[in-house]
Amino acid sequence: MKLFTALDTGIKKFFRSILFRLLLFNVLLVFLPVAGVLYLDTFEKQLLQAQENSMVQQARVLSASLSNQGPLDKEKAVLFLKNLNGQSKTRLRVVDPEGRLLADSSTLFTPEPDKTEAPYSGRYDKETLLNSARTPLLYRISVLPVRLYRKLFQPPVPVKDAGFYNSVKPFNGEEISKALEGKYGAVTRLSLGGQRSVTMYSALPVFDHSRVIGVVLASQSTYRILRDLYEMRLVVLKVFLVSFIAAVFISLFLYYTIAFRIRRLEKDAVLITAGRGEMKGSFKPFRFNDEIGQLSLSLKDLTDRLDSHLKDMDDFISDFSHEFKNPLSVVSSASEMIPGSAVEQQERFTKLVNQNIRRMELLLVGVRDLTLLGRELSGTRRDKLDLVLFVQDCMEGFKLRFPALQWILKGDAPISISIPEEHMRRVLINLYENAVSFTPESGDIITGIEIEKNNVLITVFNEGPPIPENDLEKIFSRFYSNRTGSRELHSGLGLSIARTIVESLGGRITAENRSNGVLFTIRIPG
Repeated sequence: MKLFTALDTGIKKFFRSILFRLLLFNVLLVFLPVAGVLYLDTFEKQLLQAQENSMVQQARVLSASLSNQGPLDKEKAVLFLKNLNGQSKTRLRVVDPEGRLLADSSTLFTPEPDKTEAPYSGRYDKETLLNSARTPLLYRISVLPVRLYRKLFQPPVPVKDAGFYNSVKPFNGEEISKALEGKYGAVTRLSLGGQRSVTMYSALPVFDHSRVIGVVLASQSTYRILRDLYEMRLVVLKVFLVSFIAAVFISLFLYYTIAFRIRRLEKDAVLITAGRGEMKGSFKPFRFNDEIGQLSLSLKDLTDRLDSHLKDMDDFISDFSHEFKNPLSVVSSASEMIPGSAVEQQERFTKLVNQNIRRMELLLVGVRDLTLLGRELSGTRRDKLDLVLFVQDCMEGFKLRFPALQWILKGDAPISISIPEEHMRRVLINLYENAVSFTPESGDIITGIEIEKNNVLITVFNEGPPIPENDLEKIFSRFYSNRTGSRELHSGLGLSIARTIVESLGGRITAENRSNGVLFTIRIPG
């Protein structure tokens, strides 16, 4: 039972697969030339019509030669037939009004054997040809369903053949009767066989003035036509068989290059997502550098980035937990010590609690901003900004908050750039807040704007203590907490957010120490 269930499932899966659709499509294309065989019937009718016209023309020439030449006798009929020198493949016979045979072209000449012509003496039996050892096995197999169909469903064929007339039996067929009446007579008589073959008869009268003195009977088998059609069907069948095999191999090749590789991508995807909360491996790229190969490379790059993002998130959570734990521990310890402490100590502990609560608030706000930043940066509309006016607008609020500091802008030439205004404003505000924290009273904060090749440079310099050389890159990391000399509380996320925004714009932000302070440089493609 399980075997049948598995077999049924496998069959259903095959019929739903891309391989079946490819195979069906290619095989249907192969069947198109086979369908053309159906039109061979029309072609056969045209050939038979041409053969009949040829027979009639030859009979008409012989009839015209015998007409108006006096009484028709055997010697005269034989003489005219001998003048043909056996060049015609049509059997010509001359019959008198009583239906007696006067002359027969088949008895006057012994033509060279013609493999394309059936013998005049008997019937054309295609069954014998089909059963012959010389007939290709491929053809015999292909016509087996047709023969079976004819045997079971078609009515019996009348027993008539190419030897309908002979020298003993009077020539009294209907075509002879019409010719004796002065009309054209034509009859097609069937012969036995797996495929019906026929012999065509055409009869024309021979006149002596207005009196009919005899009949010219022309007959010819359709063996040659049927054989040509048989050869054509056999060629089409061979082409079909070769094309069918080619279609199968092409389908398998396409399945391997398309469906098989898509299936492998699916398996890789299942393996990658098997782990809960973590990536298990990555997509394996294909050797073929086609569209699916490019897709595998893109998926590999996507999973690598996603894996890196997940690891980054793990690090972020770990760093945040560490940063949040410190002020929380201070708050917890100070809160426990406040009730039993002196008034002065209570004020100090209360201040310490408030500072660390503020620190935790800044951390939460910074984490929220950093979390939302990724979504805000995707598909952000860019605005055409005049940088000088934009920087002046950002500096105004800080001038009011910190009037003791010297706010200087260098570069008054108009410079336009297409960037997201709100994101760029956040970058400058974070840099200014960082500068304010370390700039001494009445110190300088200098902003510069200039063009360097294809980049726009925005620099922010603040007087103050230098950054340790080993920390020039660390200051852009999340929760960087070396705040020696800082006058303000910070979450440690401001410079990290600034770098994230600048890099999303295709730029870079760096920091370097100068003799009396620190210079931050933003490079954005112009």
